[in-house]
Amino acid sequence: MARNVHFMTFAGFLIFAFIETLKILIYPDLSIVNSHIMTVIAVGVLTFFLFRSAFTRYQIALLKIERPATSNMESSRKAV
Repeated sequence: MARNVHFMTFAGFLIFAFIETLKILIYPDLSIVNSHIMTVIAVGVLTFFLFRSAFTRYQIALLKIERPATSNMESSRKAV
């Protein structure tokens, strides 16, 4: 699980660096305020998609953990 967190963090960093590079290349005369606004919007969108992906993976992992526990509880109830 920790490996996935590191992967998602690194992926987010690379995507953000790419977005910032594109922004500088496309709009070289962009003011600081406009640059900051674009950065905040880009980070918000990027965070939403990375969180959604990570949360989906977390839910799948949680279901895999809970299923065996549920089946163990049901089998112990049947034995009694």
